[in-house]
Amino acid sequence: MVSSRDPCDNRRSVVGASGGPGTSGSKNQAPRPGISKGGATSIMKLNLKTSLLTGSRKRRGSFTLEMMLLFPIALAFFLAMVEFSMILHCRQQLLAASREGCRVAALGGDQQEVAETIRRYLGSGRLGDAEITLTDGNGEEVNDTSVIHSGDPVEVWVRIPTGYVVPDLLRCVGYSICNDELVARTVMRKE
Repeated sequence: MVSSRDPCDNRRSVVGASGGPGTSGSKNQAPRPGISKGGATSIMKLNLKTSLLTGSRKRRGSFTLEMMLLFPIALAFFLAMVEFSMILHCRQQLLAASREGCRVAALGGDQQEVAETIRRYLGSGRLGDAEITLTDGNGEEVNDTSVIHSGDPVEVWVRIPTGYVVPDLLRCVGYSICNDELVARTVMRKE
């Protein structure tokens, strides 16, 4: 027989042919209290499982509450990214169109030629409905560039309401673009 010592107990136990700790070889002796056939490890597993279960019971619903608080903020952030990217895209299109129209005006084209060039560049969508203005260096509107002398600046303005070309996605959060206007201006010297 081999003698072993249990670290949780100061008593010595003898492991015999018939069994494990707590038996001295006879089957009539009862096992020590608190330790069953699986030993101390089964008690630790049991305590670990119950602590995990009670911990999850304490946090039940917290994920739902956190999502209820964070989802509107994340949604507003996402809608802002979409709306501002659409605004930037429209603004870039208007700038490029005004640049093309100003080239025509700098070469001596009249108001109608400038407008046709800009509308062709913007296409048949909502951007094509933009207001086009041709002005001289003083900001006075002109219909024909023949009144502008060579070397003087010629300006082309392209305007459109922002709410007309971009959906007002942030209206529900208190930021509206309905009263804003997208404006593109290009200045070149007449040749």
